[in-house]
Amino acid sequence: MQKITLIILTLLTAINLNAQIILTSATSSPQIGQEFNYIAIPNYAFDVSQSGANQTWDFSSATGSESITNYIGLASSSEPSTFPQANAVAVTTNPNTETYFSNSTSGQIIEGFFSPGLLREIYTDKREFIKYPITYNDVFNETFSGTSENIAAGQTYDRAGTTQISADGYGTLILPYTTVNNVLRIKITNTYSDTYMGFPIGPYNDVILVWYNATTKNPIASTSDAYFNGDLISSQATYLAQSDLVLATNDLQWTKNQISVYPNPANDYVHIKNRTNQSLSLGIYDAQGRIIKTANIEKGENKINVSSLNSGIYIISYLKNSHLYTQKIVIK
Repeated sequence: MQKITLIILTLLTAINLNAQIILTSATSSPQIGQEFNYIAIPNYAFDVSQSGANQTWDFSSATGSESITNYIGLASSSEPSTFPQANAVAVTTNPNTETYFSNSTSGQIIEGFFSPGLLREIYTDKREFIKYPITYNDVFNETFSGTSENIAAGQTYDRAGTTQISADGYGTLILPYTTVNNVLRIKITNTYSDTYMGFPIGPYNDVILVWYNATTKNPIASTSDAYFNGDLISSQATYLAQSDLVLATNDLQWTKNQISVYPNPANDYVHIKNRTNQSLSLGIYDAQGRIIKTANIEKGENKINVSSLNSGIYIISYLKNSHLYTQKIVIK
């Protein structure tokens, strides 16, 4: 166990440092034909606003309904002639919206939006969504302008504003089904006003937070808060369904397929389902790398009493074929 402890100490140091990832078009731009399943949470109540290094953002309490995003080619979209420069279209359910992108190695640019019967936005000075490459502490400031059409009301507004894109944090993202280490958060702040028949309307302020892990070609979680004259008028959070999350290493994929640890966060008991054909030696370590508890995990279902542990973040580790596998767990 001493050897494992030394390895865990090294691992914890690495986790605490959370090597800062760099997002590029190769790591993070979706491809035509890809589909992403999300869980959408309107009017979310949890707080994931904190920024900075080595943060932990907790989505574990999030519950919502399914929202699917498909990436299609321009020719297959509803309005290809309206957005001729777009080269990818994100078709999203819940709500039903098409987002027209111009994707390149330097970033993702929004050409506009279309929601049948409701909304059509066309940008002449394009609206940036993300810049590449981008890493922690990078900040980009841009402008955008165009028109926003309320289709149902038959009204078209002139729109102009600014966008700030900043990589304002990195750390760990806790989802309802797993914990993802080494994520980068991007904060997008859109500030704009509309003009209708010569009368100004606004200001509007949209604050969008998106989390990436550099192995999944789309955000793995997001929040969006819209303000008008300083008042919150709508909010929504999303997180990627487990089936679409691409993990960083084969070891993590092996863990997902062979070992299940639940619930996470946990209270009095942790359940571990061992799908391997052998028993495993398991240890629970605190944030300082101290061994807190050991157990033998047999094939099938196992139940571990953790009621004596203080609230906090722990590392569960186990050995298989001389390889060490780890998973972070939160004890409430």
